[in-house]
Amino acid sequence: MSPFNSLRPRISQSYDLLKVISLLLLPFMLMFGLYIVFNGDLSPGGGFQGGVVLATAYILVYFISEQKTVELSRLIRIEKVLFFALIVAGVVHLLFFSGALATLVTPEAMRLKRIILIAFNMLIGAKVALGMSGIITMFFEEGSL
Repeated sequence: MSPFNSLRPRISQSYDLLKVISLLLLPFMLMFGLYIVFNGDLSPGGGFQGGVVLATAYILVYFISEQKTVELSRLIRIEKVLFFALIVAGVVHLLFFSGALATLVTPEAMRLKRIILIAFNMLIGAKVALGMSGIITMFFEEGSL
């Protein structure tokens, strides 16, 4: 008889508690990550920081889920598409909007600038969230974590 058999009910109860608390925290983590992404042009934060918070929410779900069925190839494919979209958005911004936004300080130009920054933050946040999620998923599948 193993000395750890008496600990099994406690471990199961701890796991259930972790699962309940994680599911309660998940909506707040997602909301906070999206808040950081969408308000990155007004306050410290932005796409990278918000993407890391969103990836942390994904990792939390991955920890507590019973089924570990994540297609890593799909995550990598979506990340590549987002990287291409980020490059295209940067080139389009340089070609069409950079000169107009540099000299004007009108309210319309400021709104357009904020919209462009939010779009860039969204792309960067999604790219970082997928990248970090993919890295952690690879570590789990290899057994490193």
